[in-house]
Amino acid sequence: MNHIRTEFIESNLGDKRLTKRLLSIVSSVIESPEKSFPEAFGSSAELEGFYRFVENPYIEIKDILEPHKQATLKRMCNKNNDIIIAHDSSEFVFSGKRRDLGTTSLGKSASFFGHFSLAISASDREPLGTLGLHCFKRGEKISPYALRKKGILTQTQSRRLPSEKQRWNDAIDSISKLSESAKNAIHVCDSETDSYALLADLSNKEHRFIVRGCYDRALVNGKHLREEFAEESRLFSKEIHLSRRNKKSGGANNKRLVKRDARNTIVDIKAKQITLKRSNCVDKKYALSLDINAVLILERNPPKDEKPIEWILLTQEPIASRQDIEKIIECYCSRWVIEEYFKVLKTGCSYEKRQLESFHSLKNCLGVFIPIAWFLLRLRNKANEANSSPELYIPPPLLAMLQNYTAESLLTVDEVLRQIARLGGHIKYNGPPGWLVLWRGLRELYAMYKGYQIAESILSTKRCDQS
Repeated sequence: MNHIRTEFIESNLGDKRLTKRLLSIVSSVIESPEKSFPEAFGSSAELEGFYRFVENPYIEIKDILEPHKQATLKRMCNKNNDIIIAHDSSEFVFSGKRRDLGTTSLGKSASFFGHFSLAISASDREPLGTLGLHCFKRGEKISPYALRKKGILTQTQSRRLPSEKQRWNDAIDSISKLSESAKNAIHVCDSETDSYALLADLSNKEHRFIVRGCYDRALVNGKHLREEFAEESRLFSKEIHLSRRNKKSGGANNKRLVKRDARNTIVDIKAKQITLKRSNCVDKKYALSLDINAVLILERNPPKDEKPIEWILLTQEPIASRQDIEKIIECYCSRWVIEEYFKVLKTGCSYEKRQLESFHSLKNCLGVFIPIAWFLLRLRNKANEANSSPELYIPPPLLAMLQNYTAESLLTVDEVLRQIARLGGHIKYNGPPGWLVLWRGLRELYAMYKGYQIAESILSTKRCDQS
């Protein structure tokens, strides 16, 4: 689709022929992003051209993604509300033999990680695009944790080793330099970011951030976080939605990774300013204490046999009013959009099933799918817009096909996408359609259009023969 092509068309790959090849690849893949590459490309020549492209040592993923990043910055500037940058890492696991990849924690499969920075509109949680991506591998060196388990290092020594947490700091620093809208964005991070050094760096650089606390940290008054909040009275309660979460490796020992069904729940809210105490394992260059605001969210009545959710959000955002506190909670809840984004990449685009052998070719392939995954996820948000023009998101030929099929006048993007959702199997009583059902509906609509084109070509040929 032309809307996706615009996310690639300004790519500077050093050769116009390479840019032309990239646009051709995107045109083939977007028709059915879940298909294997032999199925997606129309001929063996096109397939071979794709393999040569992703394996080209002079092509880097950052060059493929640069136009998408610039388009994302423009979309951010057009928003009149706060912008959230959700940061998170996802592991991509591949079957079979691969070159130059790391391994999973059990060492049985090849894998690598992508650390993503996804821009999201705070008002409606619309994904605006990916601003940053850092790919890295594990398994090449023994981790500090493994060295500590073997008795080679003490706990303090292992904590002083270089940490992967630095990638969060680097991502936030680099994004803040891109534009004024990026500089003023709120960076939202999960509990992996709970590091005294990182919190101090973010505060000293005056970045806006919301970090999910992981530890019951010591305070300068001699207490710990949970003890301090136990003495505070509830400020207010509210209903929030918890997203569904699948069980992950290590879930039996980590309550953050256990399986959870989606549900609405009532939580009690507490908030106050606290002063964290620097622990002995933190570099002495950091101050002995750090003033920071903390918001506690505690589930009141969890389902039977489930532990209540408990979030501690650490931030320098104001907490003077209920409105301030609710904004912090809403910003953190927006982080779940990036989890859906990973699902689109892995399920909608079948990225982990790609039969490419090297780390370099897999990264370049990922660069092709990132804007496509953003577009698919964005469809869900556009389904809630009542007054947008449908031509902005659906090509006119497909729109005309849909109008003929439904025998209805479809004037808004809301009406169009709900009809597409019906093609994908959506039932209107099940609430708003998600990206997956919209994606299925688009595939069905595109198949109808291709069938119409083939039938029209056959009839045209017969008319010519008869004349």
